[in-house]
Amino acid sequence: MSDEPILVTSAAGHTGSIGRSIVRGLRERNLPVRAFVRTDDQRAQDLREMGADVFVGDLLNPRDVTRAVQGARRIYFSMSLNPYYADATILVAAAAKREGRCEIFVNMSDVEQSYMTLDNMSLPDAKRINILGADVQWSPQQFVHWAAERALDWSGLPVCHIQAAMFVENPITLWMPAVTIKEDGTIRLPFGDAKTAPVATVDVAEVCVAVLADPKDHKNKSYRLTGPTRRNWYEFAEDFSAALGRKITYVPSTIEDFRSRLRTLAPGLPEHIALHLENLALQNGGDKYITEVTEDVERLLKRPATSLRAVIETEAWRFEQDAPNQLQHRDLKDFKRRRA
Repeated sequence: MSDEPILVTSAAGHTGSIGRSIVRGLRERNLPVRAFVRTDDQRAQDLREMGADVFVGDLLNPRDVTRAVQGARRIYFSMSLNPYYADATILVAAAAKREGRCEIFVNMSDVEQSYMTLDNMSLPDAKRINILGADVQWSPQQFVHWAAERALDWSGLPVCHIQAAMFVENPITLWMPAVTIKEDGTIRLPFGDAKTAPVATVDVAEVCVAVLADPKDHKNKSYRLTGPTRRNWYEFAEDFSAALGRKITYVPSTIEDFRSRLRTLAPGLPEHIALHLENLALQNGGDKYITEVTEDVERLLKRPATSLRAVIETEAWRFEQDAPNQLQHRDLKDFKRRRA
């Protein structure tokens, strides 16, 4: 592909965001990367030091997007949780379509899309609850992901959907447990004895790198990425105990307690993000979010999927008493402005 850059949006990222890992993985293969970032800060400088060409812009600004897409035949698209997520997806796709040279458009999506069919979404409540395992609707963010996927499917672009399960590094499963583990050695989440299979960020990033590096067999495909085992949180607490070297106990909580802790940990969290996290917690607690693990990670990477225990061992510093409490969320002004 000579010197034509691979465009990676949301490239700066934080923990739980895979853009930075994708840039690193592509650069390790000596592939040219154009890293799209919102702010020119230290994270952007880190990307430059990896050898990426940093593009500073706004994914909701047509001028920025069209400039960023020029000359890029391979595109990875993702964006932080945002009410205008579908708008940004369509804008990037439209720019890629106009360029007329797109080899692959890798769309970061979520595993919920595999059962968010129009038929399922229009079912009577009882049947919908049976599918979700809980009396919960899909979140506004899940709906904009659904709209974005439909638009990409209709675009005629060679799209690859990456439908990932909830990340191990999601605030629900990493930073919220870190708070209560530091308090009293417990994990307090509203999952009851429901089983799930969160996927590690490193696995999702490596799959995206593999697709972007050699796209010929991945066009118009959807991959469902899960962790290696489907377990309940009593069992996951054993993984935390082994990883941290001390006894960690899972104590099922209520969704009301979850909401209270979420807002205490992240005051001012935009309602769009809060609703998504609450719905995701309810869906995981319904025991139907992940009904079986998939082999897509192992098949695409030729190695087993990364376990939750391995991730916690890597992130063990977050559970030390002197570590600051954190919750991943983006610049709040992004949710107060209209499109450019």
